[in-house]
Amino acid sequence: MIWDPVADDLPDTGGLEYRCGRGEIRRLSSGLSFASLDDALAVAEVEDGFCLGAGQHDVGPLTWEPGGRWGAGSSLRLVGAGAGETVLVGAISAVLHGQANLTLDIDGSVELEGLSFERLPLCIMAGRAQVTDLSFISQGDSAQLFTVSSPDIEGDGIVVRDMELAGVLPVLLYGVGTVRGLEIVGNQVAPGTLLQTYLDIELIEPVITGNLAFGDELGSEGIQAYGDLSIIGGELSGNSFDGPLIHARALLELQDVWVHENLGLLQGTVTVDKSAVVRGGGFVGNQARSGAFSLSETSIVEFLGVDFGIGEDRNIPCDVAMMFTGDLDAQCIGLELGAGSTVTCDGGGCR
Repeated sequence: MIWDPVADDLPDTGGLEYRCGRGEIRRLSSGLSFASLDDALAVAEVEDGFCLGAGQHDVGPLTWEPGGRWGAGSSLRLVGAGAGETVLVGAISAVLHGQANLTLDIDGSVELEGLSFERLPLCIMAGRAQVTDLSFISQGDSAQLFTVSSPDIEGDGIVVRDMELAGVLPVLLYGVGTVRGLEIVGNQVAPGTLLQTYLDIELIEPVITGNLAFGDELGSEGIQAYGDLSIIGGELSGNSFDGPLIHARALLELQDVWVHENLGLLQGTVTVDKSAVVRGGGFVGNQARSGAFSLSETSIVEFLGVDFGIGEDRNIPCDVAMMFTGDLDAQCIGLELGAGSTVTCDGGGCR
C-alpha cells in the first residue's frame, strides 16, 4: 500500500503523509482538507497526492487537464482505503451518454490505489500510469469503464465483476506495460468486447471467467489485441461469446495459460491473424465454429508442450482449423493433438 488507512501519521520522504477519516479528502503532504475531489484537483501542485477516506465520494463529470506545467516530472497520487471501501460515484446522466466522467490527463505520472468507481468511467492519459486495487461497479449502459493510454503502464488488481454491459468496451489498454491480477468475471455483454489492447501489453495471472453474451445482436468478444499481447499464467474459462475469446491481430504469446470450456459461435476460441507462440498450459473442452484455434491463410502457431484435451475433454470440432478467405466454415487441420503437444501449425497443416 502507498498509504495505510489505519496507521498513525508517519514521516515520509519530504514531509508527512496524513491518513483520512471516513468521507474525508486530504492532501498527503499537509493534511489540508477538501470538500470534493474537484476542489482538491483544482489546487493540485505539480507533485501532489491526496487520500480519500472510506465511504462514498460524489464526482460530477470531471476532466482534469492542468496544462503544460504538468510535464514529464509531474505526478498525481490518489489513494483510497481500498477497493470497495472508498467509492467514487459519478453522475447518471453522463454514463447514459457514454462519457468518461473522470479524465486525468498529464504528461507526468498518475498513481491510483484502493478505489472503486460506481457509474464513473475512468480515463487516464499520462506519461506513466500506475494503478493498484481498483474495481468498477454498477456502470449502466454504454459505458467505457476503464481506459489507460500511456507508454508506461503498471497495474495490479483491477476488477470488473458481475455487471450487465450493453454496447460497451469495459477495459482498454493503449500503451506498453504489465498488468497483474486482472479479473473480469461474471459479466454479461451485449454486444461488446471485454478488453482491447494496443501496442505491447503483458497480462500476468489474469482471471477471465464466466462472462456471457446476451440479447439477439451479435458482436461480443473477449479480448481484441491490436498490438503484441503476452499472457503468463491465469485462467480463461467458462466464457460464452458470439466471436472469439481472444482475437490476436499481431503477435500473441501464451505461457502456462489454461483455456477451458469456452463456447463460441463464430471463428475459433483463439483466433490468430498473424503468429502465436504457446508454451505449456492447456486447451480443454472448448467449443467454437473453428475449434480451439483458428488460423488465417498466412498465420502460424507454434505449440510447445501444450495439453490439448482428448476423449470427452477434446475441443470441438478440433484443436486447430484454417479459415480461408470468404469461407464460412473452417477446415480442421489438427483434429486431436493430444497432451503435451509440440507442433507447428500453418497453412500446410500441423506437424
